[in-house]
This record gives sequence, C-alpha cells and structure tokens, in this order.
Amino acid sequence: MKIPITQKNEDKLTATLKLVNKRASSHTFTSGKELFRVAEMAEARLHGLNLPKSKRAGVTAIVVSGGKMPSAYKYQVKVNRVTLARTSTGWTATEIKLVDAWNGGCRTIMILPAHEDIILAGMRSQYIVAAR
Repeated sequence: MKIPITQKNEDKLTATLKLVNKRASSHTFTSGKELFRVAEMAEARLHGLNLPKSKRAGVTAIVVSGGKMPSAYKYQVKVNRVTLARTSTGWTATEIKLVDAWNGGCRTIMILPAHEDIILAGMRSQYIVAAR
C-alpha cells in the first residue's frame, strides 16, 4: 500500500483506517486528519535535525497510536502501527496495521547513513573543538 498523505487522499486514508481497525476505535487512528498531524510531527523532527528538505527522501517514520496505559490495565489494547515513508514530494503511508500493545504513543524516525552524515556535518559547522 502506498497512499500519499495529502488533502486529496483524506477520504482514502480514513477508509483504509476503518477497514484495518474494524470495530476498534478507542486507541486507534480514526481519520486521515490524524495521519496529517503525524506527518507534520515527523516533518518537524526532521526540521529540528536541520535536514534540508531536498535531502529528506528515504526517511521512514513508524508511529503507534494511543498513549500510555495505566499499569493496572489488565489486557493489551488494539492500536495502529503506521509506517510512513518520506518521498521527494511528501509523506506516504506504506503500511497501516492493527496490533496489540500494552502502551501506544511511540514515534520513531529512521534515517539512512547519508542523512546522518548531512545532519552531523551541519552540527559540526556550528562549533569549534578547542585543543586542551
């Protein structure tokens, strides 16, 4: 599955979430708008790393819906695990799954070694290492 996260595809994303979630709704993503917010947060993290927009293609974001559950909660809950891939034009949902979890709310950004080199080069240009 590859669904670009755009306003035009909001209904398609919502329909896909409904199909995947079946009856689960408490700790899951339920609309395409929520995936827009997730993509915006991922983009903000890349901005915070000072990765230029032109170099962001190839980055992957894995997001789990829901939040922290009370420790007294006896059972796992159904949450969505969504994989987003950054292309040259924006974010694309590549996988949406319904999984069992004790806690949700996890957001992970995976970068390639080339991205790391760009980020580190940008950071190194901001300081000088003094000799002892």
